[in-house]
Amino acid sequence: RMSLNWLLLTTLVIKVLARKENPFLCDTQLCLEESRRLKEYIDESVNPCEDFHLFACGKFVKHATIPETETYISTVSKLQEKVLKQIKTLLVDAPALPSEPKFVTMARDLYETCLRKDLGNKSVAILKQFMQEAGGWPLLEGGDWDSKKFDWLDAVLKLHEFGFRQANFFGLKIVENHEKPGTHIIEIHEPTLGLDADFLAEGPKTNEIEPYVFYLVELASRLGIKEDKMKQEMSHILYFEIELARMLTDGKEKNMVPPATTLGNLKQKRSDINWDKYLKSMLNRKEDLSPDEPILVNKMSFIRKLEEVLKITEKKTLANFLMFRTVREVAKFLTEHIRKLDFDFTRMYHGRLFPDPKWKECAAYTENSLDFAVGWLYTRKYITPEAKTNVYAVSERIQTELKKSMETVDWLTDESRKLSLHKLDKMKKYIAYPKEILHETNLKDFYGKVNLNKETWLEQHLELAKVKWEHELQKLEGAVVRHDWRERGGLAR
Repeated sequence: RMSLNWLLLTTLVIKVLARKENPFLCDTQLCLEESRRLKEYIDESVNPCEDFHLFACGKFVKHATIPETETYISTVSKLQEKVLKQIKTLLVDAPALPSEPKFVTMARDLYETCLRKDLGNKSVAILKQFMQEAGGWPLLEGGDWDSKKFDWLDAVLKLHEFGFRQANFFGLKIVENHEKPGTHIIEIHEPTLGLDADFLAEGPKTNEIEPYVFYLVELASRLGIKEDKMKQEMSHILYFEIELARMLTDGKEKNMVPPATTLGNLKQKRSDINWDKYLKSMLNRKEDLSPDEPILVNKMSFIRKLEEVLKITEKKTLANFLMFRTVREVAKFLTEHIRKLDFDFTRMYHGRLFPDPKWKECAAYTENSLDFAVGWLYTRKYITPEAKTNVYAVSERIQTELKKSMETVDWLTDESRKLSLHKLDKMKKYIAYPKEILHETNLKDFYGKVNLNKETWLEQHLELAKVKWEHELQKLEGAVVRHDWRERGGLAR
């Protein structure tokens, strides 16, 4: 992922300071262009002492036009567009490097596969095969579907094995233990639903439900399911999801950080969820976890209610719900018709008129998925070590001046001043990129298990998801490593 806030500062200051001439005066073409751009944003008719934001950005706010593919525009989003174009150039137009590392070749291949529009039907066929191996989709298989062969937990674990990561009944992640700082803990968290839980909880008569049902019907139709098969089953699926939403929106535990419990408490006698099986599979363990294993349950009341609902819900409904959610998770990796359907549905909630052009989507996806590989390429082309050093020096000066201000202002209490200075002293500076990504051996080790020798974008995405999960599991093997470069991303963290 690319954090562009620091990149904005980095790019601007680099242009001024990465020069061997007078660092306080820049008259190069780039500097002149930057000066002209900044002047176009400033509204000099505004007194900066009265409204500095309007002074600095007044003309930009007045004249900027929001693109049809976006819901907003800012100086940062404009810079993001520029960076993505640079990434596209690096991945496509720039000649391959001599003895190019494998991780760079993977980034180029991922981008090229993402661009292809002729593999959608094959991706759909692969997805259907995955779902069949996970217990099948009753709506798709009709009378051939065998409820005796379906178990919702087995289906969840099989889909996870294939690389699907969406939390459909509940999910698992590795987080820092707030009760024991410096350690990690397993967290069981609530599911992701097809609509915002607050909308769904209102029931089938709310305005947001109808377009959601239309979307599900159309999605099923695009996958070869006939409409006459959907009517009764769609009602069961919808009511099950509404029930999940109502359990989630029960306000008792909303916005609360729960205390950790143990696996033993989670496995209380009346629980029909095989937590040993679930955790052993998800964590790739050979042995069952100890009953004393600490676990953070994000919303225990939901889990207890879910246990009861799962017992009384027909297997067919559980299977249909799970497979619908699975298709939705990877809709953008399927055919162009399904991609458009998915965008048209989400457009009602995010307001964008058109999707991003394909090159932009693929550049962003590649950078997000192989950020260190892209960062390795980007730093060699656009950011020199000297420039990074100069920007670091600027940040040091800013910190020094801020410290002087904190020491002298009269509106801070002594206690607040002490805490503020302590926090300022402990701040870490992350400028442009982590130095570790410059060393090929680090990246070769990091991407060592990645194999993107797959034909479709869907398969490559699932492979990357599996490797990412392995990296997550490694957190349980040791203490929290502060300022770990692997947690900061490839650029401007």
